[in-house]
Amino acid sequence: MAFPLYFFGFPATVKNVIDRLFILLESPQIIGNCGTTCHPIRFDRHPKTVLISSCGFPEIEHFDIVRRHFKKICDEAGWPLAGEILISAAGAVDVPGLFDKKLNFIKEAGSAFMQSDIGRDIQEEISKPVISDRDYREMVTAALKGGITGRIKSTVIGTKAIIKSKME
Repeated sequence: MAFPLYFFGFPATVKNVIDRLFILLESPQIIGNCGTTCHPIRFDRHPKTVLISSCGFPEIEHFDIVRRHFKKICDEAGWPLAGEILISAAGAVDVPGLFDKKLNFIKEAGSAFMQSDIGRDIQEEISKPVISDRDYREMVTAALKGGITGRIKSTVIGTKAIIKSKME
């Protein structure tokens, strides 16, 4: 499942799709493997899943709620969770070259997903910040203010981040 993170959860359209997945469960209520009430799974098909999301804030912790929610859905539906691709500071994606390394890891994650699961090491590389939290906030704030001054300031901050990433 892929979506942008809005206000710390699934966007309404994605939640609407999730709600429609209820058809995959039987109507009776039973005690599940974890000791709580649940619905039995209707079909014996258990596709593996991956959570893919981007966020306009720089901290990865903004995904915590949706990660727990998605894991609960997977657990209840019997779907194996094969990994997560979580991209914070997504507003910096327009800075040329800044996401190149991350994009390579995302491609690697896609290949790994086709074979089995996305390894923890790949997930961690994808989740690493491409720009400092402070610089990102300043860059986005300047860009949102607009005007020539905002564009120049956001460009300077983005260029600084590119140079720093090339030195690592």
